[in-house]
Amino acid sequence: MKRYNIYYSKYNIIANDYLRYVKVVETSDVYHEIGKMICTSLEAIKNISYIEQKISQEECEELWQKSGFKQIDKNHWVKEQKQ
Repeated sequence: MKRYNIYYSKYNIIANDYLRYVKVVETSDVYHEIGKMICTSLEAIKNISYIEQKISQEECEELWQKSGFKQIDKNHWVKEQKQ
């Protein structure tokens, strides 16, 4: 099993715009995880990319915080929208 960061944009009706998300998954089939995200989401998803984690989870989280992301659950982050 490998750990992947899946980056994607999902439409948010409150923001009336696409918000950027990061989801951390541990899997041997990242394409299956991406397909499941697309097929089970009620919101439109676009711009999906993924990368295998080469640094620790803590280092990733620190980088995301510096980039303006906030944690919404253990393995899920969203980019805060600028007002």
